Amino acid sequence: MKSLTISDSVTLTTLSNEEYHGCVCCIAPNGEFTVLKEDIRPGFSTFQMIRNDVIKKIAPCENSKVEPLKTELPSNYISIINDREEVAINKIKSNLHCWGTNVTPMGQATFNFIHKTHPNCRWNGSNIEVMGITVAPPYLPENCIGTDQRALERIRRVIEKFQERIQKQKSC
Repeated sequence: MKSLTISDSVTLTTLSNEEYHGCVCCIAPNGEFTVLKEDIRPGFSTFQMIRNDVIKKIAPCENSKVEPLKTELPSNYISIINDREEVAINKIKSNLHCWGTNVTPMGQATFNFIHKTHPNCRWNGSNIEVMGITVAPPYLPENCIGTDQRALERIRRVIEKFQERIQKQKSC
């Protein structure tokens, strides 16, 4: 197969005789796929990801109407990257309470399921605490302890629902 370089305007024909026209904008480092950019109207482009093992023919496309890729970085890109990093770090810090230490994967999965409907749940060691109820390992409905009967029943039902989903996934 002819070697491709970034910004080549080409027509790729696949083994199933499909043709893709565009500008090469990405070649995977592992050589498994190529991405073509095709302009469909001013300001709008489509990108086709094509596996290299299905490419039958590569031909240059002289009359391609593809705008060249814009590779210039904005002048404030460092501040943009720093802002994104700060947002990501703050998000991780705010979610630290959601990750248990020294808990089983099933315990973490149970916590995640409870957290979807009760975001006020927290880890206390290896126990899950939510609505005044403590759920101890192995995180089954019978491991729920608390004095508020309505909350106790609610959390037990949530855990039962989670257990049902796990069983359903195992049977599929």
